[in-house]
Amino acid sequence: MIAKKSPLILDSFNILNSKCEIIHSDNSFIDLLETTNSMPVDIDFSIRNTENDSILVFTKVEINNSDNPQPGYSILAEGVGLFHFEASITDAEKKQLVNSSINICITNLRSYVNTITSFYILGHFSFHAVDMPALFKSKADSET
Repeated sequence: MIAKKSPLILDSFNILNSKCEIIHSDNSFIDLLETTNSMPVDIDFSIRNTENDSILVFTKVEINNSDNPQPGYSILAEGVGLFHFEASITDAEKKQLVNSSINICITNLRSYVNTITSFYILGHFSFHAVDMPALFKSKADSET
């Protein structure tokens, strides 16, 4: 099957901030990677329009990134994607594609986290797939 090109174009994706560390445990029976897999994944995002009809999508992923982290990975990754649209699409079509831009940025952060953790003794870590409708609802609820 030949994939059709999207009218949403990713121009760049860059990491703005990141932190990754292993929080050790005195209990040698704890599987730190498995513990990290069971932790909640906190995701936030914001969208900004630019002067030239592009959008900036800021995304942040945090896992066990608190003042008192649990044993396992403690991860923070923030990035920004720059997108533009093909000129032929309508404003309504642009609004529908914005959700895809958020998903693309989260996927890029997942890949980044997987890559940086592959250099740590615990091995690579990839956070779970995200229920995007639930994430969008949570974001809308937090802004009211």
